[in-house]
Amino acid sequence: MKNLLFISLLIFTQNDAFGQEISLNLLPRFSLGATIPSKYEVIQGQSFITTSIKTDFQGSLFAPNGSLVEFDQSTHGLGLDFLVNRTNEESKNAWGFMFGLYQHKYLQYSVFPQFDWKGSTLISQYDFYRTRGFNFAIRRTIFNTKPIGWYFQLGGMYSFQLESLNTRNNGWATTTSESNSYLENGVGITGISSNISPNTLTINPEIGLITKGIIGLEASLSYQIPVGAPLSNSQVTYYQSNRIFGIEKTNITQESIWLNLRLPLRIWTRKKYVQTTTTTTKYEPPVVVKKSPPTPSRKKLQDLCLTIIDSKTKQILPNVRVNIEGRIFFSNKDGMAKIYEVPVGKRGTFTIQLLNYQAGKLDFESFAQDGCQALKVEIDPIEKPKPETVEIDGKIIKKGESVVLNAIQFEQGNSDLLDNAKTELDKVADWMKKYPNLSIELSGHTSNEGDQEENRKLSEDRVIVCKEYIARQVRGSNARIRTIGYGSTRPRVSNNSEENRKKNRRVELKIDSF
Repeated sequence: MKNLLFISLLIFTQNDAFGQEISLNLLPRFSLGATIPSKYEVIQGQSFITTSIKTDFQGSLFAPNGSLVEFDQSTHGLGLDFLVNRTNEESKNAWGFMFGLYQHKYLQYSVFPQFDWKGSTLISQYDFYRTRGFNFAIRRTIFNTKPIGWYFQLGGMYSFQLESLNTRNNGWATTTSESNSYLENGVGITGISSNISPNTLTINPEIGLITKGIIGLEASLSYQIPVGAPLSNSQVTYYQSNRIFGIEKTNITQESIWLNLRLPLRIWTRKKYVQTTTTTTKYEPPVVVKKSPPTPSRKKLQDLCLTIIDSKTKQILPNVRVNIEGRIFFSNKDGMAKIYEVPVGKRGTFTIQLLNYQAGKLDFESFAQDGCQALKVEIDPIEKPKPETVEIDGKIIKKGESVVLNAIQFEQGNSDLLDNAKTELDKVADWMKKYPNLSIELSGHTSNEGDQEENRKLSEDRVIVCKEYIARQVRGSNARIRTIGYGSTRPRVSNNSEENRKKNRRVELKIDSF
């Protein structure tokens, strides 16, 4: 009996029982946030918009039709999350996966030069919008056996619905491309929103505090970082004295910072116990093996580090193709190609190739040394002759010459692009891509009907619309296109008939420089 008790006690003391808990938790969430102000990009003229963070607004705003609408809005969010946790019962540390649904409201605030409109002074603009979607995250919770622990969470939010608050009736509606105008006596602003994208993705790192227990409380701070396409594009034009003072464009995103409060409710729990058995072994002294001192070995292979440089600009060149006896390597972003395991004492030649550069060669001999053997080679760029003329739509044009874009016609008093005009501008865009170093001038002309100053402004608006259409297709072309409106001051033919007046309503293209 004594032996049996001894054996039972030995087995008990040699087994350390520990458990793991798997639980499903429901977490209602309320969040207070602050939207990071959008950054405006100057398209034409001068910058006139400044931004700042506003977390809420309560009061009246003017709608474009002149009516006053009462608003009470703030940047906040609601969510319903489910968290699956796997908790170590000993340390109370846990790994978890979260998923759920959410709705967020955002507020953007911008300030522009004040102006009078319909008897009131306007100096600022508010934009309200909200998104709905689902969220997901991976969470690491660390309690360290204390009543209050902390967690780090990395997740994302995918929105499938985007709505904006209509300043005319204070009602939420699916966001569509629209324009607003606040103009009075030639002074004010007009705004256009476009490229609406309700399906957007954001990344959300989050860190917070959590209390233990079946019912606890979570408080955290998170940052919402947009990924990919923005919610929409917005363009605002400011007028002074019936002239365009500046045009600015921005991408509206969900970039924001949030204070989150959650009330975790545990709705399901399962505990799993794992037994680990330790065994005793007879102690045996370690066997000491006498080692002989290592014999020095002669190095047989050596790595080579080849840096490729432009001989003219002395700039490093990435993605250069290096060939050594059929072994192909490419230089990295730092302009270095690392050649591995070249026999020490080997002599050979590198062949170096890069588009728009003359092929180069480098004779080398590898030496045994610590680290990588550094080599350098310069290659010459291929000089391309600049064109003296260009061809567009079958017409040869020299520097300083102009050509009429016949397909770009406008209805009287209107600057909207017609379908034929877009087809013609597509050809110009293809031409700008083919000749990336050329700059052009687009000049607008009208017939002599109406006020001369209004005709000049209309002709300027028309070529600005053409420029914006091309710039959306050719990256970087904005700075290569100059626009000017001549109105009715440069007619092609006499304005004595409707057919001739139609010819005078035109857009001309001129080569500024190669």
